Amino acid sequence: MLMLFGKIMSYPRFVSVLSIAAAGCLAAGCATSRSADSSHAGAPDDATQAMFDYLFANSASSDSVATKATYCVGLGTRPDLADPSPALVNALASEARTTVVPASQCQAGTQATDAAGQPAMIFHVDPVSQSGGNAYEYRAGYYEGNLGGGTGHYRVEFSHGAWHVSPIGAPVMS
Repeated sequence: MLMLFGKIMSYPRFVSVLSIAAAGCLAAGCATSRSADSSHAGAPDDATQAMFDYLFANSASSDSVATKATYCVGLGTRPDLADPSPALVNALASEARTTVVPASQCQAGTQATDAAGQPAMIFHVDPVSQSGGNAYEYRAGYYEGNLGGGTGHYRVEFSHGAWHVSPIGAPVMS
């Protein structure tokens, strides 16, 4: 006999319930990592770009550190980040004040580093829902290693011809 959700079940019944749950999870897309072409709550690249741009401008890192670091960008939540599309990485790189690379080219340890072992900041955005026709909610943040990081919940909305980012609640910083 096994216990599941506070109920005692026979082993065959437990396996049946577990199989149904696993099938439902597969149908709903409960994977541990995501590919760059997944829908990410249907958020378009330009909304996601606005979210990354906001993080670049508002990370709590000192300006001198941030301008010397490579920016590593990923979709999802750490540690299971997927690389954004090459078009999105290129768009971010064209506007950033430093080098921008996909998260797969960086390491997150006691200090975030790029492929050459140089200081990096890992930025991650995870579109979690669509609210209305032109608005998305994201969990997003950055990581520098033991030096610091932050995460928050944000709303990205298209209005008056541009994407606008606003925090939902106070971000958590370390």
